[in-house]
Amino acid sequence: MFETLAIHAPDFDPTLTWLGAETPISLRALRGHVVVLDFFTSCCVNCMHVAPVLHRLEDRFAGEPVVVLGVHTGKFDHEQEPEVVRAAMERMGIRHPVLVDEGMRTWHAFGVRSWPTLVVVRPDGTLAAVAPGEPDEAALGALVKGELERARSRGLLAREPHAYLRESVTSTQGLRFPTKLASSARGLLAVSDTGHGRVLVWGPSGALVAAIGPRAGEFHGIEADLEEPQGLAFVGEDELFVCDARKHTVVRVDLAARTATIVAGTGAMGLAPVAFEASAATETALRSPWDLAATEDALYVALSGSHQIGVVDRSRGMIRALAGTGAESRVDGSGREATFSQTNGLVRVGEHLYAADSESSSLRAVHADTGETATLVYGSLFAWGDHDGAFLEAQLQHPMGLASDGRGTLAVCDTYNGAVKLASLETQEIRTLSRGLSEVTGAAFVGTEGTLVVAEANRHRLVRIAATGNQEPLALEVPAPPPPRLRPNHSLEAPDGAVRFFDEVLTSEPAAGPGSVSLEVVLHAGAHHHFAEGAPYTLSVEVSRRSDLVVPAFTAQQGKLTAGALTLTLPLTVTVPEGPAIASELVLHVRAMACRDGDDETSAVCEPFTGWWRVPLRLERSGAATVRATAVG
Repeated sequence: MFETLAIHAPDFDPTLTWLGAETPISLRALRGHVVVLDFFTSCCVNCMHVAPVLHRLEDRFAGEPVVVLGVHTGKFDHEQEPEVVRAAMERMGIRHPVLVDEGMRTWHAFGVRSWPTLVVVRPDGTLAAVAPGEPDEAALGALVKGELERARSRGLLAREPHAYLRESVTSTQGLRFPTKLASSARGLLAVSDTGHGRVLVWGPSGALVAAIGPRAGEFHGIEADLEEPQGLAFVGEDELFVCDARKHTVVRVDLAARTATIVAGTGAMGLAPVAFEASAATETALRSPWDLAATEDALYVALSGSHQIGVVDRSRGMIRALAGTGAESRVDGSGREATFSQTNGLVRVGEHLYAADSESSSLRAVHADTGETATLVYGSLFAWGDHDGAFLEAQLQHPMGLASDGRGTLAVCDTYNGAVKLASLETQEIRTLSRGLSEVTGAAFVGTEGTLVVAEANRHRLVRIAATGNQEPLALEVPAPPPPRLRPNHSLEAPDGAVRFFDEVLTSEPAAGPGSVSLEVVLHAGAHHHFAEGAPYTLSVEVSRRSDLVVPAFTAQQGKLTAGALTLTLPLTVTVPEGPAIASELVLHVRAMACRDGDDETSAVCEPFTGWWRVPLRLERSGAATVRATAVG
């Protein structure tokens, strides 16, 4: 589609700030290169999933005229500052230059609608693909390889690839981006030293008890295959549970036996939400488990990447969804109806779990047995603030951590407001305890005096906060970090076949009204191909724009292909505020088999098919209850 239209990519505004580049970068100066633009924002877990894919892409095409550039278009107020973006680059291991897209100027120039979005620019400066959502590695590798070969055959490639200085991330002394904390009844304190890929545990006196992670060393070392440890929870004094957001696992550490064992997750990122029907925990792929609460019988896991709360039955080794359909929004109700938005903090108090729903800037309550969900402090994907008072009036900005004092008070890490706040479950009020912190992401109560220890991620330290709000850096014995992990050089090779990369963007926008809406979508396999009748297909559904207003009944589906086109019916729940029409968009991802058209023997050739479609919707008060969209790949 783009090749036919020959749409030229707009160049960057030269007045914007670049990080990781000595001078402003222009696309015109990169003619002869395949340029991959990563539109991201630092808070977005899906954007975090893209970063390692781009690492491997850079490694695979090293020495070729391929340039990866980041475009950071901040969502929250806190994310607009260049130093915040620089810290996010360091935390995510981004080695290529990043444009700080002040005022969303580049976002609007490229017509981007959601985070993350990849834009691929050909060596002649025209657009090859605009792809919202997490990319398929094989398809991305195939696309870049194909564009290189096409440009090489036309003599369009640069003679010498442009190389930006890419400094590898180095290890530092002390802590590096500490995130989550947990304390035990007898005074053990554990921290996720996330930037170093390890967990450290100290005793009541401040002496080191254990260093847990890969290459943990001989001194207090417990070997564990961790990469990005986040949430922590003690059960008694000897059991410590760890969420690994990048390995997509939950690990049980036996501090007495000095062993570590995976109890949930496969080590690979899940492609679909966790089902409400129980399955073997170690055979179920998870998406970025970020925090947890633990009891003798159960582990409750905040699955940030699939926007769910999961529960592991410890005795049976089974996992199921407790609450959350997998859609990203904020909907209350039963566990099977509720939706969440990147829950990053979780704590259990009595019968309820309390969740810091980061992207919706909300505080949620989830019944630990039924999954029934309610919102205590309200926000949304596009509404946040900084206001104390009654729960119904208070506002937060991307809270990421919670802790309970066991007496009805929650400490809330109001991360992007740089504050720690106290929420009383009895009076239903919230007040600020302490301010001036740089991305406080985790907390734990210690002792009996209401003292908090918090992780101040961007200053790489732990801080003790007294009941008065006074802050004091916490001095603890921190062992030297392990050597940096070497990343495997994945090839991103893709099989030849009908692999597509967002080559169809619908231009018509059917108008949907409020309430229950049935969206009928007709998809074709594209020019000279048809779907293989009877073959299985898998479908994933994502609301890439205004997921606060459009909630699909399911986010994943499997079925059998029928003859001709693939016709899908997607039940939606649509909210339409008063005022003008609102633009929304869904992204559909289909994996299937496609066969070549024709009457000769070539028509019998069928190949793996991976297709993406962007389906726009217009939300109107007078819109229809049944809308139809047809796409031709």
